[in-house]
Formats: sequence, C-alpha cells, structure tokens
Amino acid sequence: MPYNIEALRTGFKNADITVKFEFIEKIKDAGEAALAALLYECIWELARCMHDTDGAFREYAREYGFMEKYAQRENTEALYLMGCLYLHEETDTHPADYEKVAYWLDRAAQLNHPKAMSKLAGAHFRGVFSKANAEEGVRLVGKLAKPPHSDPIEMMHLGVIHYHGRHGFIADQQRGMKWIENAMDIVLEKGIEIPFDYLHALSIIMFEQGVKNNNPSEARGMVELALWFINKSLEDKAGMKLLVAEMGEAARQRFIGVRDLIIQTLSQL
Repeated sequence: MPYNIEALRTGFKNADITVKFEFIEKIKDAGEAALAALLYECIWELARCMHDTDGAFREYAREYGFMEKYAQRENTEALYLMGCLYLHEETDTHPADYEKVAYWLDRAAQLNHPKAMSKLAGAHFRGVFSKANAEEGVRLVGKLAKPPHSDPIEMMHLGVIHYHGRHGFIADQQRGMKWIENAMDIVLEKGIEIPFDYLHALSIIMFEQGVKNNNPSEARGMVELALWFINKSLEDKAGMKLLVAEMGEAARQRFIGVRDLIIQTLSQL
C-alpha cells in the first residue's frame, strides 16, 4: 500500500517521546520495505531525543541498538553520541566504562567530529581514560583551532597553551596572543559565549599585556578587556558555584582580588 512518507515523518517529529516509541514499533512490525528509510530516520531522531533524557531511555536505546545502527554506518554524530551514552552512565557508585567511551569518541574523532575531538582532548589532558596524554590533547586542540574547523574556543585554548608554555611547550606570548586575538575577532563577530574556564585565564593575560604596553591607548584597551573578562567570570553563577565547590570560597575571593587590582590599575592609566 502507498504511504505518505512526509506526513508520517512530520507526525513523528511532532509527537511526544512515548508516541515516538509506539510509532517506531508500528513501523518495525509492518515490515514494509518502503518504510525502511523512514524507520532508520525515526530511530536516529529518537536516539537524539533520548540522549538528553534519563537512564531508562538510554537503556532502551542500547537494547534495540538504535544508535549502533547508525554508528556502524560510520555516522559521526551517532559515534559521538555512543561515547556520550557510556560516559553519562557514570554515577557515584557506578563508574563509566571508559574503555567504551574512548572507543566510540575516538572513532568519531578520527572522522573529524568536532565535539568528539574536543571531549577526547579534555580526557587526554586529565588522564580520564588512561594515563594523561597531553601531546595527543594538544594535537586535537590544534586540529580544531585550524581550518576547516577554526573553533574560536579551541583557538583560545591553544593560545593559552602557547602563552603560558603548558603541556611541554616553550612559552611564546606573541604566538599565544595571535591565537587569542584571532579567536576574539570571531567571538565578538558571532556573539559566542566564552566558557567560564577561559575567562579568568584571559583576564590575567590581557592584564599582563596591558600593563607592559607602552602605548597608553592600547594599554587601557587591554586592561578594560581584562576587566570585562573577570566581571563575566564573577557573573557566571553556575561556573562560580562549581569553582567554589571544588576549591572553596578562597577561589572566589582570588577572582575578586584580581578584579579590584584591574580597577585600581585602570584608575592610574
């Protein structure tokens, strides 16, 4: 019998999560070749929905192999989500299966999936999956910072690495500043939010560059930017809450101390 595929697709996308499950089961039971492509499309859409829901849905996804169907076809988003699925199962009493997390994220990263590369780089820096491998972490950050990705946040990350000489690099402030300035051009042009982790580091860098700049106008501009960065970090309630939880109230006070020093310096420029 003929099917209105577009109408079925629209109905599925507009349905709530429970109806989506029922919809897929009906298509599977029908066993119609004409619905095969739609079935895979609906399975993938459901997998994406389940990625942001609770553990019961993730178990359902694994039981029926929804994500695996696409992952085994080298679908990069599915490969990435498979890694996230295993990673997000971690609880206080049940550690994540990092071997499987690494396997799926690595497959996605090899196919240049940006989020997989970024998550994998962070894991290498922290030694989450095995021993820390900063060299591999920097390699992935470098790929993301350069075309075709040109990710401004990873450009900032690479800039901070070069500026401070982290992960085995010799400190090169000029090279680091070039990456940071290029990143800021993109951030300001596109209105991209800077993650909390980078705000404090960038405020320190801009402050250092400002106070040693012999051009009064440029010096003031850099110190004002440093103040903007540190104020943004102090205004980030979620980031600050996590910082205090991990490092104590003294960490917040250090941020406030940096802000006060910047304000004092601005008054003298």
